[in-house]
Amino acid sequence: MKKCYLQLRISDDQMRQLEEEAMRRGMTKSELIRHLIAKFPEPKDGG
Repeated sequence: MKKCYLQLRISDDQMRQLEEEAMRRGMTKSELIRHLIAKFPEPKDGG
């Protein structure tokens, strides 16, 4: 699997919300972001 890197720009308030949600779910911030990305639909072939 090829590694890709994602850079996000979020406000301090959004970072706080991310931290709170991760703590509530018992995850790290990175785990929470990966969990949310995994919910995205699979890309369609062709176009």
